[in-house]
Amino acid sequence: MYEAASRPCENHKVKKIINYFTYKKNMIKLLQWLLGLGLFMAAWAILLSGRFLVKIPEEQMLHVWLVPVYTLGTFGLACLSIIMYRVYNFNNCEAAAEELKMQIKEGKEDLKKRGFRFDEDTLQNADL
Repeated sequence: MYEAASRPCENHKVKKIINYFTYKKNMIKLLQWLLGLGLFMAAWAILLSGRFLVKIPEEQMLHVWLVPVYTLGTFGLACLSIIMYRVYNFNNCEAAAEELKMQIKEGKEDLKKRGFRFDEDTLQNADL
């Protein structure tokens, strides 16, 4: 029986594949967006130039010209719906709020023991 290390050519291919996918994972977001934008613009330019395999009727060319506007509007609606969904499902942390109130109360008591004086206005504004 032979080991994979005895076949350096295949080991090299595996490492090359792993490095390729590692590079893909580490691609920064800006490059991903620029690549997507470039592909979109190339496809749009092909449609506008008339070099597409299917001839687009003149009545439909207005919609081809407006594809970026449609895409931007759809993207904006998707972003807006995601933001609204996440705001709607935002969790209130009641336990954490109570813990924070207790820590503030303990801090005030500790400061009073050390001689710090609170004004009445400060106490009223600081009480939660």
